[in-house]
Amino acid sequence: MAFFWLAARVAVGRYMSLESAKNFGVLSNVLLVLILIFITIYNKYKTPIAEKPTFFEDVKDCMKVAIKYVIGSTIAIGLYYGVMSNDVEVIRETRLKTFEEQIATQEGLEKFYQEVPQTKGKNREELIETNKKNVETFVSTKTQVGGGFVSLVFVSFVYTLLAVLIWRTVMKRN
Repeated sequence: MAFFWLAARVAVGRYMSLESAKNFGVLSNVLLVLILIFITIYNKYKTPIAEKPTFFEDVKDCMKVAIKYVIGSTIAIGLYYGVMSNDVEVIRETRLKTFEEQIATQEGLEKFYQEVPQTKGKNREELIETNKKNVETFVSTKTQVGGGFVSLVFVSFVYTLLAVLIWRTVMKRN
């Protein structure tokens, strides 16, 4: 499924704006995690079981499948941002350009000083250099991969708990 996500993300990246394609990538990953969790719990209970598993056994089984997908998806995210697209560079350039335009005028610089008072003693060049370092640190393939992994693990855990709870209560499967 992670391969299918990658193929869809590449296709969408060519036909949508960068922001829309990024949103598609995030939401499709969340949807695929949710689908896998419900398929796992459905398959577990579709045949009668002599001994009913506990809540935590159901959570463990669903998380196993979700984590396998998360690992595959994280690899796909790394391939996409590291090899197949230039999205990271585009985002970097956009943020740097936007910041430079923001502080290009005296009014813009004064407004920035008001919004971020701890920068009052710095001139434009120092602010641009600081911004460049921040953008290079926070907008990279490594942060995309790391953030995607952490986010997907968290989403997987929360949706696993909710899915098992819903299945065992609403679906009357306990």
